[in-house]
Amino acid sequence: MNKFIKYLTIGLFAMSVLFACSESNTGFSDPDTTVFNKEIVFKDSLMSFEFVAGIYAQMVDINYFLDNGIYSGSCWMWDDASNNSHQVYTGSAQMSYRWTTNTVTSTDARTKRHWTIPYSCIFRVNTVLNNIEKTPISSSIQERLKAEVRFIRAYQYYHLLRCFGGTPIYGDMEVGPSSDLKVFSRATFEEQVDYIVKECTEIARILPPDYESKDYGRATSGAALALKARVLLYAASQLNNNNNLPAGVTQWPAELVPVLKYPNYDKERWKKAVDAAKAVIDLNRYSLVVDNTTRPGNGFYTMQITRKNSEIIFPLLKNNNSRYPANCFLPKSTGGSPQSWPIQNLVDAFLMKDGKRIDDKNSKYNYAVETMYENRDPRFYYTILYDGAMWRQSSSSATKVRLNMSAASTTTDKFEWGANNNKTGYLWRKFCSEDMAGNGPGYTDWGFPFIRFAEMYLAYAEALNEYYGPGSHRNEIQEQIIKIRERAGIDPGDNGLYGIPAGWTQEQMRDLIFNERRIEFAAEEAIHYFDMKRCNLLVKYKSEVPIKIAQWNKPYPTTDVEFIIPYNARFDPGRQYFFPIPPGEIDKVGKSLIQNPGW
Repeated sequence: MNKFIKYLTIGLFAMSVLFACSESNTGFSDPDTTVFNKEIVFKDSLMSFEFVAGIYAQMVDINYFLDNGIYSGSCWMWDDASNNSHQVYTGSAQMSYRWTTNTVTSTDARTKRHWTIPYSCIFRVNTVLNNIEKTPISSSIQERLKAEVRFIRAYQYYHLLRCFGGTPIYGDMEVGPSSDLKVFSRATFEEQVDYIVKECTEIARILPPDYESKDYGRATSGAALALKARVLLYAASQLNNNNNLPAGVTQWPAELVPVLKYPNYDKERWKKAVDAAKAVIDLNRYSLVVDNTTRPGNGFYTMQITRKNSEIIFPLLKNNNSRYPANCFLPKSTGGSPQSWPIQNLVDAFLMKDGKRIDDKNSKYNYAVETMYENRDPRFYYTILYDGAMWRQSSSSATKVRLNMSAASTTTDKFEWGANNNKTGYLWRKFCSEDMAGNGPGYTDWGFPFIRFAEMYLAYAEALNEYYGPGSHRNEIQEQIIKIRERAGIDPGDNGLYGIPAGWTQEQMRDLIFNERRIEFAAEEAIHYFDMKRCNLLVKYKSEVPIKIAQWNKPYPTTDVEFIIPYNARFDPGRQYFFPIPPGEIDKVGKSLIQNPGW
């Protein structure tokens, strides 16, 4: 077993034992030495490594998944709260559905975790920083471990920033129940961005560029620089880098404006994003996985199912858990237990095979509803299972069967909005090996792609477009998109632009990149949801464009299809741009911890 996977697995157990006796191990009031004996752990090398592995494990549930996660038995994704997919359950405890229908409250336990888990993780990071030198581990490894956990801490502060705006930053302090919490107040948006960027810059000088295979999965210098690029893109974007309040907002308390965003627009913030993304590209350490010889876009597929490849900048390796992704995505008829279903809105976002949108009259492929799955961007076929798609029957049989997800189906894949078989007419196949069925044993050698190189190309193109526009940098902007689309297996076209419209404007390119990121990173981390947010498009895509699902009354292809709006998504700009700070945390700190608008 891979050494890091072993540490991660053991670390999860160790963390549960070390903290099981405490109910105060959340938020600011994290466990202190009354429930956790630091002197024992940090006198032992193995226990110290296990402790760090447990910190890595804390990145999964709320960073990669909106709720639950692989260690909780279900995988409820951030995409389920966007306009990409729909979660299996719609009950009062289901966060993505409640967030979509604007029924979340500030006291919801599942919402609270997006505050308490990062601060719990930050406490553990600071425990390592203040105690690792007590271990018999060599000084060089100690320094590396410090840099690793600082990376994780920076990532957690980034997650807090994107969910809540500015939050209290307490450096290397181990904040516990006996700490004077009233000294803390919310950092400004600018202070938190600067803190994360400074941390990433410093630890990039310490972390190695790569590891031997036994330690693969740990934070690298490239991961630190890529996180820096992601944060600076988020900071420079329309929601945050603006003289005005977000779309639909008429007023925020004056003292909260600098906490939730920059109070002014500064074009130079886009230049910082340009430079940060270019710095990762210029490492010449990463490259896209390309294979259009086997079949169009096969590199996009193999990238998804391989543990280590040239594109992954930062993975998080999972333990030997069979539920994700195959069991949580693949059809019930193959033994799966789907947790999420893509919706028609995402299907419509995928391009035609020549890189044109489905409503582009200049496409050489004629789009029609009754043949909507033909001649599409190859990434569509590696991301979504649709009515009529072929898939492996079971883990014991390599025979592929045609999936019948129509309303007339007699299989467990039948479309039926009111049941938990197939609510949208689609299933995910992203990250699922074609050798797997829903009842398969799962992957033992796979990881979550938290950050991959394709993101740097698209971040670079976006920042270039915003800072320079299409003038002298037109070709350079196009080149980044072309690399992504060429790997995807899209037709180059007679002009070699892979469907990019000639003579595009800055606004056209802005929309193109937003959509490119949507389809490239579907079902990955929280990318699309926070793209909607940072680009100031939540009102548009959560309120103005209805959620749509496809009901094939007879198996595809047929003209007998209906598009249904199962419920009205509701986005309240008065409160839903940010998560509520748990009231209990405000009680601990006092009035200096100002609640977010509308909560």
